[in-house]
Amino acid sequence: DMYLPGRRQSGSVQVIMDGEVIFDESVDAAMNTSVSVPVTGTAGETKTLTVYFDGVRSSTFSVTLAG
Repeated sequence: DMYLPGRRQSGSVQVIMDGEVIFDESVDAAMNTSVSVPVTGTAGETKTLTVYFDGVRSSTFSVTLAG
């Protein structure tokens, strides 16, 4: 789970995976919005994801794909 910074009710969310935009939408937190962000690749591969809220980097983390 991730929360919009500064207790905002809505904002633009962008997810970058290995330098490529894989998600770019407005999110309304007041609607308890849940979104799926597809991450594809080869089993065992590790991907780096960076999340931006309103153009400001919020977090960066890695995921290893199961197979």
